[in-house]
Amino acid sequence: MNQLFLRLLTRDALISADCGRRFLTELSRSPSFVPSTYGNTEPIKLRWNEAAPLEALPSWQPPFLWRRPKPRSGGAVWMADVPMHGCISLASGMHDRDGAAEAHAEATAALLRRWFSLFDGDFGFVHALAPADVPLGCAADVVTNLDRAGTRQTMTLSSHVLVKYLPEIYWAMAFGPSYVQHFTRARLLAAPAPVVHELDGGGVYLQLSENVEDLVDRPGEIERVRDRRTDNRCSVNLPVLTASPAWGEACHV
Repeated sequence: MNQLFLRLLTRDALISADCGRRFLTELSRSPSFVPSTYGNTEPIKLRWNEAAPLEALPSWQPPFLWRRPKPRSGGAVWMADVPMHGCISLASGMHDRDGAAEAHAEATAALLRRWFSLFDGDFGFVHALAPADVPLGCAADVVTNLDRAGTRQTMTLSSHVLVKYLPEIYWAMAFGPSYVQHFTRARLLAAPAPVVHELDGGGVYLQLSENVEDLVDRPGEIERVRDRRTDNRCSVNLPVLTASPAWGEACHV
């Protein structure tokens, strides 16, 4: 595992200047992810001003892109076309030093929780790909190999997938009010995971383990929590979701 992925699908369309101000301000307060450059097209050349992050507000249009070389990270904000979600994505390098990966994952999960509350999150995750995740993720159209050797991947999750089912149980997940209503708050809060708590705005946050490296180091324990199903639709001892409660009539199988 050498990359950590964050993906957030929001009910907020993320179009307004107010959304831009809130996002840029929050990004500037996240030391591990403060951009070096930003823009709307590749290559990303506009220099980020740490003393005045709102200088980037004129570029708040789809897609808003940013990069940071050290520690390596980059992301994108895609504003919504109704009836789709707004989308925030972030990919960052994981460090091999003792404790660095765990601290970085904790910072990324904290960022997910803050963004989730700020932008009316519907569903979000933080995840690092263990080897067993790659073929399953490719089959579910949420993982894409970036080279022929299959050594580099990216992770996505779109409204088009979420309208059908929740394709995976990720290391950290945030469920919005529609999912809380669908699964029931009591069932989510009783999930057999070590980290489960409520979020501002009525959501629920769930984390499969204390340390993201458990995805590789303790796969048996992770799988017992995940309760992975043979059809690659997963639950944490919950009914398998085959349609998003936010965007279609939900049902169980």
